[in-house]
This record gives sequence, structure tokens and C-alpha cells, in this order.
Amino acid sequence: MNKSRIIELSGEEYLICNDLVVDNINYLYVVSLDGSKFSLLTRKNVDGVDTVESVTDENLAKRVFEIIAKQENN
Repeated sequence: MNKSRIIELSGEEYLICNDLVVDNINYLYVVSLDGSKFSLLTRKNVDGVDTVESVTDENLAKRVFEIIAKQENN
């Protein structure tokens, strides 16, 4: 498995399934390697360090997931 597609969150490894930019914000859709958990994150690079935060706004998450679904259907 390509390690550049794996991130660690709270000591658990997640596969980056989708990496997209919407309105100049970088979103990551990630799934735990055992498939039991998933998350939508925002990624920022501050002083050369990647940081991620969970998306907690349900409407925003729904919008991003709709965009992901449209990409996968094309």
C-alpha cells in the first residue's frame, strides 16, 4: 500500500480515499484501515507542517460528499 496515502489520527492509520479542493479549502475523505471508521477532514499547511481538522458542519460535509459522489459517477 502506498504510504503517502496513509495518515495517522489519534494513533490509528487511515487511508486517504479522496483528496479534493473546494472553495480553496483542501478536504480529505479518510477511512480507517479496518474499514470501521471514516472522517472528512480539512488539511492546512502551516509553516511547512500539514495539519488536519475534522469537519463538524453537517451542511458543509454533505456538500463535499455530494461533490465526491458526482466525481465518482463520472
